[in-house]
Amino acid sequence: MLEDDSRARFAVLASGEDASAVELDEAAVLVAAEYCPAVDLAAVRGQLDELAHRALARLPAGADDHARLDALVETLATDAGFCGNTREYHDPRNSFLNEVLSRRRGIPITLSVVYMEVARRIGLPLVGVSFPGHFLVRYPGPATPLILDAFSAGQKVSEATLVQRLCRSARGGLDRAEARRMLARLLGGASVREIVVRMLANLKAIFLEQQDHERALVAVDRILLLAPDEPSEVWARAVLHHRLEAHRAALADYRRYLDLMPEDPDGRAIREIIVDLTRRVEQLH
Repeated sequence: MLEDDSRARFAVLASGEDASAVELDEAAVLVAAEYCPAVDLAAVRGQLDELAHRALARLPAGADDHARLDALVETLATDAGFCGNTREYHDPRNSFLNEVLSRRRGIPITLSVVYMEVARRIGLPLVGVSFPGHFLVRYPGPATPLILDAFSAGQKVSEATLVQRLCRSARGGLDRAEARRMLARLLGGASVREIVVRMLANLKAIFLEQQDHERALVAVDRILLLAPDEPSEVWARAVLHHRLEAHRAALADYRRYLDLMPEDPDGRAIREIIVDLTRRVEQLH
């Protein structure tokens, strides 16, 4: 994918003017394109089409949604062998859809994208569930909605189990009624923009852990195109610019952060940073 093309399409996604302008498969490719310039959207779609063809070949005439769901899981998990990369979970390739399709390994969110995109091609409605720490997919059928874990070979997960996980994981505790309300909101489904932000956030975390500030900055830049007023991301970009000695950019981001968070308890320290950076920038003239 050409760099100019990918960034132009990402700008369409960021504009939010037409929620259907960028399909999920293309959006996931746009994430990968910043790190894998040779990624080919047509090739990715061809692989997804082939997987869908294999799933459809399993279906008898007049198959219902549950038969389609079974065919989806059998094709992806059993035949194609898609599963979670437990040995190299933090390998950034797990976040690139083209790599996941080639290697049959990934993390919950990219494997969920594969499930959702193949499902769409066989006429099966699946939505993404942005569950904390572990992305899932849901079949929102009127009679028996089901939640699947693509990372665990399409294993079914009960709502009761997810409520328990929320209760255990919440800081400060969460009672079951609160957890059920939170889960109900999550089960409503994640938008393409929300999925892309989460994919980018995963990449940011990986590259920060690796001390790869330049590639972390790419992820943060893209997140801020989608969520320009998110204080934590403005702060993250300020720090990354500072570490990379991009003083003017860091100065602008620190100032922007204080505009968004004027009551930050560390405001005095941040203003001292701003004074120091202002001095450095002035010395460049």
